[in-house]
Amino acid sequence: MIKVKICFFNSCRFWGGGEKWHFETALLMKENGHDVVICSSKNSELSLKAKKSGIRVEEFNITNLSFINLMLMNRLRKFFNIEKFDVIILNLPADLKSAGTAAKLAGIKKIVYRRGSAIPVKNSILNRIIFKNIVSGIIANSIETKNTVLKNNARLFPEEKIYHLYNGIDIEEYEKREFQNLYKKTECEIVIGNGGRLSKQKNQIFLIKLAEQLKKEGFKFKILIAGKGELEESLKSEVKLRGVED
Repeated sequence: MIKVKICFFNSCRFWGGGEKWHFETALLMKENGHDVVICSSKNSELSLKAKKSGIRVEEFNITNLSFINLMLMNRLRKFFNIEKFDVIILNLPADLKSAGTAAKLAGIKKIVYRRGSAIPVKNSILNRIIFKNIVSGIIANSIETKNTVLKNNARLFPEEKIYHLYNGIDIEEYEKREFQNLYKKTECEIVIGNGGRLSKQKNQIFLIKLAEQLKKEGFKFKILIAGKGELEESLKSEVKLRGVED
């Protein structure tokens, strides 16, 4: 087996699907003998989980304008120069602009951008420069995501270098958990489940409005929402406002 030194760079402070993928993939790579480092924001959920699992963590706080922060960019470049990773996998557009550029300056050949949502990449001058000169490959989590990446500009990036890789599920681990004990469905009850980060993009407010409508129409139902995020308190307030706490 060829041992690979790989960096998973994900500066998101909240825990979501992308962070779950980076953590589980990094852990799997580490268990298979590869040299793995996770770069994340200080005290983020990803950082804390990685440290607890024995994965080496380096912390960088990245914003959308970090690529014009010369001190931070120099720190990133020096880090990549020292580590000499075989490959770096980036998660966020902000990570791509800053860490991706720094990695390129440090001579890293394989700079991979993972795209986890079917949203077209903006056809901006900056993106055209980045995707032409920095990105060596794209991982898309579905065929739909792969097809959507180039919707705004078919010449942005070579389609043959966009690979779709579905999110994996550990069936054995899943079957060990007693999910049925979390909620017991009653007879003739409709149960709607939702799992995801509590953020505007995930649109859980729709489910709260749906609950209000189903209640008005007399349906016997339960909506279960699982997740954490910046909108948790406002969503709970909306639940009370619409009278659907039950």
